[in-house]
Amino acid sequence: MTEPIDFWQGFAHLCEKGEISDFFVEAEQPLRYLRYGSMTADTRLLVSKQTFGEFIARIGLNINASNQDFGWGQPFGRFRVNMFKTEGKHRLVLRLLPKEIPQPEQLRIPEPFLEYIKNLRQGLVLFCGPTGSGKSTSNASLLEHIFLKERSIHLLTLEDPIEYALGKSSPTSLISQRQVGVDVESFSDGLFYGLRQAPQIIYVGEIRDTRTAEIALAAAETGHLLLSTMHTASCDQTVQRFLQMIPGDRMTQAQGALAAILKAVVCQRLIPREDGKGRFAIHEVMIQTVPIRNYIESGNWGRIPNELEMGRKFGHQTFKYSLEKAVQEGLVTNYTL
Repeated sequence: MTEPIDFWQGFAHLCEKGEISDFFVEAEQPLRYLRYGSMTADTRLLVSKQTFGEFIARIGLNINASNQDFGWGQPFGRFRVNMFKTEGKHRLVLRLLPKEIPQPEQLRIPEPFLEYIKNLRQGLVLFCGPTGSGKSTSNASLLEHIFLKERSIHLLTLEDPIEYALGKSSPTSLISQRQVGVDVESFSDGLFYGLRQAPQIIYVGEIRDTRTAEIALAAAETGHLLLSTMHTASCDQTVQRFLQMIPGDRMTQAQGALAAILKAVVCQRLIPREDGKGRFAIHEVMIQTVPIRNYIESGNWGRIPNELEMGRKFGHQTFKYSLEKAVQEGLVTNYTL
């Protein structure tokens, strides 16, 4: 039988090893975690009621809430925390974030896309993918190592929760990081009032409702560069899902506006490495070109995948091409999209 060890010492050790992505914490249960995407129940680290209470107190959560998001920083790591109830019991999920914001190259973000966005001053850039695919980390990398490194600006972020402390690359920039539920009521409110706060670049944690989508269009049309995310699996689905948030009586106008201001869409997936040592990203990329603008404005979104297949010289990229490159690099030998 495995002997239990000091919980907090063991927890810190796991965090520092850099192999864990998510921890699952529940009173009177072993600590569970995802190591390289595989679930483990660590019977050495039992979560007592006292230990669970210490988590609540240290993070600053409201035990009376059914659902709550929070950011939590400790010497051994920074976490995105979600608390929820299951069968009447509270459970915590802690996403362990990298200590340093990775460089875009470390995340395998395609070089043509990076070169393209360096010169963008206005418009909308969407980074998309399922939950847990690394969208927030990729956006933080773009903000820190592409935009803040090259410019002295006012950056406004709206996050739920704040995950990374931005601004190390640009000590002359002004960084306003606002957390939904703490500094502002909602993404849409933060974006609406944010337009009066003189930002050059705005990052919105997620576009998921009509009001946020319409204000995002207005912000990009009026000279701001806006980065955001959506939970979509492909570039054509992203365009369709965005426009589905717009009421039907404003659809034609929205298609024209989105065609004009949507500068790029990147969709990201995480794939297990062949050697079992973590996961890596593959990407689908859509750059604004004349054909892409026409397809969005006319509603012919079904033609976008073929355009991405044929338009690599414009900076487009398909998941298939990205996976083929990963095979050539020896990251994986056999994976079906």
